Amino acid sequence: MTGFVHQALRYGADDQFLDPAAPFTSGRTAAVRRALTAYARRLGLPEQRTYDVVAAVQETVVNAVRHGGGHGVVRLHSDREHVICEVLDDGARSLAAHPSFPGHLPPKPDAAGGHGLWLVRQLSGLAADDLDSSGFVVRLYFRRPGHGQPAAGSVNS
Repeated sequence: MTGFVHQALRYGADDQFLDPAAPFTSGRTAAVRRALTAYARRLGLPEQRTYDVVAAVQETVVNAVRHGGGHGVVRLHSDREHVICEVLDDGARSLAAHPSFPGHLPPKPDAAGGHGLWLVRQLSGLAADDLDSSGFVVRLYFRRPGHGQPAAGSVNS
C-alpha cells in the first residue's frame, strides 16, 4: 500500500458518492462519514444500519489515524449480500505491536483502551484485519437487507 493514491471525493447533485475510495487524515474524517452515509443510503440500508456502518468505520478510521501513520483510505464496495468497507493505511508496520485477536473479547470497564475494536466487531457482521510489510487493512462486512439481517443495532448484526 505504500504510495497508494488518495482520490478526491466527488459528489453528484444528490450528494451521491461517486468514487470507490475516500481518503482521510487527522482532522479530515467528516468527508468519509458523509460518503459512507450516502453510499449506504444509495444501497437501501435502513437508517439504523447506516448509523452502524458509519460508527464502525469511523472508529476504524480513528484507529488508523492514531496508530497507522495519520492517514489512509476507505474503499467501499458491495455484493448481493454485504456492504464491504476496507480501511487501509501505510503506517505502523511493526508486527510485534499487533495484539493477538484485537477486539474479540470485551475490554475491562476500567481499561484505558480496547473499547473501539470491540465495538466495531459488535456492529459489523465480520471484521477481518491484516498487517504486513505494506501496512494495515481492516475489512468490515455488513449484511444488506433481506439476507439474514439481524435487527438493526443488535450485537453481531
